[in-house]
Amino acid sequence: MSSGLYALKSVKHILPTQHMKSLYYTLINPYLNYGLIIWGSASKKYLQNIKSMQNKAIRTVTNSNYNDAVMPLFKSLKITSLDVLYKIQLAKFMFQHSKNLLPSPLMSLYTLNVETHNHNTRHRFDPHINTRRTQQFSKSFLHRGPDIWYNVPESFKSLQTLNSFKKQIGKLFGY
Repeated sequence: MSSGLYALKSVKHILPTQHMKSLYYTLINPYLNYGLIIWGSASKKYLQNIKSMQNKAIRTVTNSNYNDAVMPLFKSLKITSLDVLYKIQLAKFMFQHSKNLLPSPLMSLYTLNVETHNHNTRHRFDPHINTRRTQQFSKSFLHRGPDIWYNVPESFKSLQTLNSFKKQIGKLFGY
């Protein structure tokens, strides 16, 4: 990401914003997305460096000052912040789990509520949230995934394709 940030800074006075945004998606965004479900649950201490690099990249793309607020810049560029990107990735993962689109080792990570109890509940076909013993487990995708899935509207859960789900979930999280 550092080298991508350097490249962005090198051409910020030459290229217009639309091309800078394209470069952002080429040089910075792949590093944010790769394995995000796994490393996105790291402690804030470790994620802070990545978030600050993303903020610097956004300020560079828009040719803003180093101390300008970044949230309006994210919205104007229609770029997702790391926190929202993590939630979207988890929601997509849980959608794939609900539609049996994941490989079998990943499908066995979660058990459904209907398998853990006999109650006829509203969330009986949703993944069961395991009890947590440590604070670290509560931050992992194994715990946060079902938690995010419970907050997804039923109309989104019934969508048939991943692409249609991606569009809807992006709107839900403000992307």
